[in-house]
Amino acid sequence: MRTRRLLAALGATGLLLLLAAPAASAHAVLLKAVPADGTTVATAPGQLQLTFDEAVSRIGAYATLTGPSGVVTTGTPSTVDETMSVPVQGAMPAGPYAVAWRVVSADGHPVSGTVHFTTTSGAAAQAAAAPAAAAKGRSSSWVGSHVSHVAVAAVVVLLAVGYLGYDLRARRR
Repeated sequence: MRTRRLLAALGATGLLLLLAAPAASAHAVLLKAVPADGTTVATAPGQLQLTFDEAVSRIGAYATLTGPSGVVTTGTPSTVDETMSVPVQGAMPAGPYAVAWRVVSADGHPVSGTVHFTTTSGAAAQAAAAPAAAAKGRSSSWVGSHVSHVAVAAVVVLLAVGYLGYDLRARRR
């Protein structure tokens, strides 16, 4: 009798876990790049910006800027919510450029791509101002993405431990 109740409780809990699970997250998609993909700009940018459709993690984010003279020196990428910013520190002579980027989506999966643009001026890029340290963003950590799963799992564990403790006390009487 007790085994049936335990199996029924575990079955109901499993059903709750399935119903409480959020829809599968899609990977981040690049929505906008500055400079935009395929464009020609008059002056070299001081900063590259990539905006995605969801928050991206600072951990694992990188961008490499390559031009006619090879790899251009860039600063450390920063992320705030859906936007990754990369300061350009090296000289950028006129010509075609490619930004090879990689970010980690809110669901934990890496996403990468390339943006191409051309500059018509041989001006050197100036270092971009650092992003405001006070900018507040959403959590893009694994825990922030799975709070509901962790909470449901904790409740299931507590219920199972409570039931087993109650069952053991009832058997001793």
